[in-house]
Amino acid sequence: MRLLLLLVTLLQAIQVYSEVVKVSIYYEALCPDSVNFINNQFYPAYQKINSLLTVDFVPYGRASHTWKNGDWQFECQHGPEECLGNKLHACGIHESQEQAKTVDYVNCLMMAYRSSATHALDMCVTYLNLTSKQILDCVESSKGSNLLAKYGNETRALYPLDFIPTIIFDGKFDTFVQSSSLHNFHDAVIQYLSHRKSTDQGSTANRQSSYLLSCVIFTMALCLYF
Repeated sequence: MRLLLLLVTLLQAIQVYSEVVKVSIYYEALCPDSVNFINNQFYPAYQKINSLLTVDFVPYGRASHTWKNGDWQFECQHGPEECLGNKLHACGIHESQEQAKTVDYVNCLMMAYRSSATHALDMCVTYLNLTSKQILDCVESSKGSNLLAKYGNETRALYPLDFIPTIIFDGKFDTFVQSSSLHNFHDAVIQYLSHRKSTDQGSTANRQSSYLLSCVIFTMALCLYF
């Protein structure tokens, strides 16, 4: 009986594997378009379809960074306050242990983007079950600079960026995904998954068959063992 339950669980895992999309969001802490997308498109949709999403936040945008005098120097599109905001995002994302908490934290910071950075942090850090000091210790250390530089390198790999925010599904930029996500992120995800399922059905079936075979072999090995 327990082996049957194990097999059912593994088959459910196959279904989940085929229905999750990785969403990468390249944004800036003080960018009005980034705020609008995250607060009004991404976050409401996430509440409904979070089980379909693996979220990768990349807080950098049209910034730049150079190594000078033993440290990273940053210049951000909306000034030094945005560089600080990007670091608040980067450190919170790094310290978070759970995707849902990360999403709440990022959404909160974006909602409070007109507030001072410290006020916004005090309001939003509770979503991570951390203290403002823990995040600020990261921000004010080389750790925060290294995290932001890492996000900068990821963003540079996409250059030139035509628009901030840039939204990417499964690691590949697509103009239709970008446009549709900005206008209706929820429907963009559903349409993307539906299209991926119909166009990639053969290769998906092969992956699932291979995975299923591994599951069956594993289950048979358990039977022999017990």
